Amino acid sequence: MSDLGAELKEQDFDAYAASLFVPETAREAFQALALFRTETARIAPLVAEPLVGEIRLQWWREVVEGEREAEAAHVPLAAALTRVVASVPPARAALAQLCEARIGELYHDPMPDMPSFEAYAGETEGAILQLQALVLTPQQAPALAEAAGHASLVLSLARGLANLPADARRSVTLLPASDALTRAALLAGTGEKADAEARRLARAGLDHAVMMRKALTGIPKSALAPFLPVRTALAILGRVEAGGMAAIRQGAAGGRLSRLARITFCALSGRL
Repeated sequence: MSDLGAELKEQDFDAYAASLFVPETAREAFQALALFRTETARIAPLVAEPLVGEIRLQWWREVVEGEREAEAAHVPLAAALTRVVASVPPARAALAQLCEARIGELYHDPMPDMPSFEAYAGETEGAILQLQALVLTPQQAPALAEAAGHASLVLSLARGLANLPADARRSVTLLPASDALTRAALLAGTGEKADAEARRLARAGLDHAVMMRKALTGIPKSALAPFLPVRTALAILGRVEAGGMAAIRQGAAGGRLSRLARITFCALSGRL
């Protein structure tokens, strides 16, 4: 296993499992893109001061824009991203924009509404999905754009719901709650208001999953690897819709073995 693969397995097991179904020639780029998403997402929870986070994001932005080649050569992820940007021209602007989209996370800016959340999801999760599609099956990538948009909402809502217990310790969530009081209830994690809002957001994610599947009609299973982590997201959303906050507290994502089994089934059957 490569250094990138080992790190991805630790940080984002679902993306790692999906990468196992990617041809070896494309696997490094596929894993690097997934790990970049995770690496930039980890910055806000890890830094005590927003300015420190901005400096880290700026460093990554300069890496993908080709301004830190000497330094990047000594950092496995940065070196791999340099190769991705060289081989996939749209990656440069998309990854730089992803860094820009992460800045709001540093300042705990609440997401005002669902359209704002959709835009954020598209610039983060959606950008990675579309670039992975370009790496894996360039000829199919244009046809996958609509599906990537819906999948980005499925993944972002599922991650946001699953991460609520950890986010509550920082008193912040990016989930597009109906209002400030509902956001506070979600972070408190108890009560009818929190349950109802968690179920509402889960239902929104499941609705986008329906539209994602429709957009993927006719797409060969060889092009579906970027979407395989959606399988775990759907399990999270289904459990939260049924069980509300209790499902989140119990760990809605499930164990690695069950997640690997679901992803393997999807990869082999071509059914999400």
